[in-house]
Amino acid sequence: MKRKLVNLRFALIAGTAIFIMVVQLIGLFPNISTPIEKMEYSARDVLMRLRGKQEPSSEIVIVAIDDFSFNYTGYQWPWPRSYLAEIVNQINAGGAKVVGVDIILFEPDETPAHDEAFVQALAESQNSVNILQITEKHEEDFSSTTLSQPLSFYRQVLDGIGITSFIRDEDAVVRGVQAFDAYNNLTYYNWAFETAKLYLGANSPSQATSNHLQFNGESVPLYGGQLIVNYAGGAETYLTYSATSVALGDVLEQNPDAFRNKIVLIGATTVTLQDIYPTPFSSQTPTAGVEIVANAIDTIINSKYIQIAPPWMALLSILIAALVAYVISLSNAPL
Repeated sequence: MKRKLVNLRFALIAGTAIFIMVVQLIGLFPNISTPIEKMEYSARDVLMRLRGKQEPSSEIVIVAIDDFSFNYTGYQWPWPRSYLAEIVNQINAGGAKVVGVDIILFEPDETPAHDEAFVQALAESQNSVNILQITEKHEEDFSSTTLSQPLSFYRQVLDGIGITSFIRDEDAVVRGVQAFDAYNNLTYYNWAFETAKLYLGANSPSQATSNHLQFNGESVPLYGGQLIVNYAGGAETYLTYSATSVALGDVLEQNPDAFRNKIVLIGATTVTLQDIYPTPFSSQTPTAGVEIVANAIDTIINSKYIQIAPPWMALLSILIAALVAYVISLSNAPL
């Protein structure tokens, strides 16, 4: 009777462990979500919130395309690029080291002179970065990939161009950014890496795989090709100035060193442009896409990388837990 009871306990524990391991292995396949994976997301979010907010890098500043700017100027989106030029001219006058523009420049402005003014402003920046997009289309019997990038006259003056894809997990929370993508056998890196490269004076990332890439003398951990962002906090964590306040010269008048030797990111923060996403710190108060990139750049330039345990460690943990449970069950067996 005792041996049957021990065998039954062993079978139950072993069966449960095998079931959990199988579920864990299934979760390794792309586009398959499991309850364990969702629990892991939640656990990571809780740990980040328990850790609390961290001091954001003082070297990163955001210039916000915000509601105040829309109301003050009366402009509809997209703004005239001559106005964007005014903003960048002010940032240049403040001595910024890198100007990152989170605005699509795939089509020309209705007024050619506006493009000319913006090109000139970006050319005068110490370093300037913009975004591109690689899009895949899948139909029944056909699939295609397209590359959308800044117009040629912008590419001639930009110092860096990178992809801008976020990774939205099954619960819609953005925990990471897509580190790289490929088109016509060429690898394009996230514009967070392009910005960090120019700021640090480093070489371009290289040797990219789904698990890591090489950058600035370090092996950067990736998880399924994404860089897990080490968020400093929720929305409005990084120092932010309204775009109109910058264009009017108010920011530099109040603080001449507001941009000096800094990374200055220009991007939308208004809900109207729908570039906001839930993050581990808050799903109720979404964070602007440009601030997610600010967090990603902070993660990179300060080497605050998050390392996720490899799958084999999870499987080993399950085996150890099963063994411990079995040993405990033996100690409680009746004499």
